[in-house]
Amino acid sequence: MMTHIFGINKCHFEFVPEVLQYLQHVDELKSDNNYSKHFKTGFSDSPFLRSKSIEGTQFYLLGNPILYSDFDTIWDTINPADLSNGSKSWYELFRHLNGISAVLTVSAQKVCIITDPLGFFPFYLYQYEELWCWSSNLQNIIAIPEVDIKYNEVAIFNYVHNGHFLDNETWYHHIGRLPAASICTLDFITKQININRYWSWNEWTKTKTLISESRETYFSFLEKSITNLPIQSQNIGLSLSGGLDSRIIAFISKKYFDFHTFTFSTNESIDLTIAKKVSKELNCQLIHFELEYDSWLEDRLFTFLQCNGMVPINHFHEGNIYKELKEKFDIIMTGFFGGGIYANTDQVNTRINKNISSQFFYSYNDRHQTGDSFYDFNSIDPYIIDQKIRNLAALHVYNLSHYFKVAIPFYNLDWLKYNYSIDETQQVNHQFYLSTINQFLSRLLRMLKWQKTGIAPYYQRLNSFFLKIKIPEVLNWVYQKLGRSRQFYNYTKLEHTVDLLLDKYAVQYIPLLVDYKPKNLNEKFNLLSVYLWLSREKLNSHGPV
Repeated sequence: MMTHIFGINKCHFEFVPEVLQYLQHVDELKSDNNYSKHFKTGFSDSPFLRSKSIEGTQFYLLGNPILYSDFDTIWDTINPADLSNGSKSWYELFRHLNGISAVLTVSAQKVCIITDPLGFFPFYLYQYEELWCWSSNLQNIIAIPEVDIKYNEVAIFNYVHNGHFLDNETWYHHIGRLPAASICTLDFITKQININRYWSWNEWTKTKTLISESRETYFSFLEKSITNLPIQSQNIGLSLSGGLDSRIIAFISKKYFDFHTFTFSTNESIDLTIAKKVSKELNCQLIHFELEYDSWLEDRLFTFLQCNGMVPINHFHEGNIYKELKEKFDIIMTGFFGGGIYANTDQVNTRINKNISSQFFYSYNDRHQTGDSFYDFNSIDPYIIDQKIRNLAALHVYNLSHYFKVAIPFYNLDWLKYNYSIDETQQVNHQFYLSTINQFLSRLLRMLKWQKTGIAPYYQRLNSFFLKIKIPEVLNWVYQKLGRSRQFYNYTKLEHTVDLLLDKYAVQYIPLLVDYKPKNLNEKFNLLSVYLWLSREKLNSHGPV
């Protein structure tokens, strides 16, 4: 199990396991690992991947990442001087690992929390009056009797509309997520909290390179992100869908590793049909975890709560299969955060602005906060990643890493840097990504359908055209009407059940949600997730849901 971190600056507070009853299946925290007269910090018995002490400062590597062979060379050079704002050592450190991680330092005077460059590792900070609390699990904070719990009504309303929080907000006032690529210093002598970036997107630049050369380099960086993983002797499970990201990862990995593929879906899923064909072409054994409709809520509830409700419950497609996965595999490899860009033709090579932000996200009272210099880059992706990806899929993958190591080849900083050096006019509508796939994948893999468009990636221009005119949205509607699912689940089959659950768990103390009518099925799931989180004490009583 992965380590949880907890800290509080009120040393009179006695940290006892009883306040963590909601984490019955997770290692309990202990408060006496590190102690000073100014604060307490605690963590579970699980060993850290790396820790060291220099000049009275203890350094801990958090999370469950995979370390590249030269990681220790970088780790050994890290010292207290790197806690200054301008140090580039942290970027280098995260370059030499794969997965979702962060660093914690503890001394007699202060605690420093260093988040990864894209902020995928969740760290929550409570600050109100003289009380500070910090944790990698939101529930550690709200379990403290002294914490002033006030629901953030506007943030919750945005969650219902978008399916995730915005601007580092959470369910509560005074509790926020630490930003990406940041050093958060909690100084207990000066009683100051300072948060500064050690890296920003503007440190990457666009280049002009021949397309043919770009594809070669692009593929080479992706291949290295896989071949450099020291996992040859592990039991590897590769999560395979009907998409192209997992397909290209499987194709490259097959040259270097032995692995099984697995997928989770209902029997009528298009994903399953394609995954079977890809596995057959790669001569891999595919393990299918069949998902059921009858127990969909029960199967997801524990994981939803473990993820602090930050991810709506319908995003936990895999249901309750973690135990079975852990019995079979040491490492999971995933195509999460794969190729392509988010911009359409009118948005390429453009920094984010409020107008573009409003096309992607709803923000109550139009509070689109796009001015942060972190987004100073000729692409809208830094903002989309920061607002959406780190608050949805990245949290999901982080939660998965509680059980085993998760290899994320696409979250490799060298590959990402090169990906964003390519002119976006070449990237829009997956043009560049499709051309790379067609240059390097086998013909049979190129001729298998892509579930997103319904046609094989071999037909590059037709695929790009379908993406431009939003054919995937049409396909979703058609498949659901035919009783099939383009991906893991046909959620329309659950709509009546969701309506009943909305009536059952409705709350009346969030004024913006009183009498609110969801506009579509996604919003119904988002609203249900709000109700489930607000009703979590009832759910944790183990009564029927």
